[in-house]
Amino acid sequence: EHSIGILVGRKKRGFGKGFFNCFGGKLEASLGEHIQPAKGAVRELSEETGIVCPLEVMKRAFVGNIAFTFEDGDVNPSMKVHLFCIFVTTASAPDQGGMGRDTGGPQQFPAHVFVRPDQIRGCDEIDPI
Repeated sequence: EHSIGILVGRKKRGFGKGFFNCFGGKLEASLGEHIQPAKGAVRELSEETGIVCPLEVMKRAFVGNIAFTFEDGDVNPSMKVHLFCIFVTTASAPDQGGMGRDTGGPQQFPAHVFVRPDQIRGCDEIDPI
């Protein structure tokens, strides 16, 4: 039996504090993330949830971009957001599915990883719900 849900977080501080949000953050140019945004998505997901997703899986998880513009564009420049969607299956024992590695997943879910439930945790900025 499988249960399906969406893992989101409640922001603890900063923009969106108290609201539900997805996981992510700024790309680190010094790490080459501005060239390969999937690297930033892997890092942010790990930092904010403890979920380790291989880079190749995250690359397959890319679904698009959103461009935000602001009325006070002279103060707040536009922002480009890279969107990724991975499917995470939790398993209690380490021998159930190869934790944190690419499983190939069902055809309709090309970006899929397995994790132990106790791997999912929060950070000082966001708590998984």
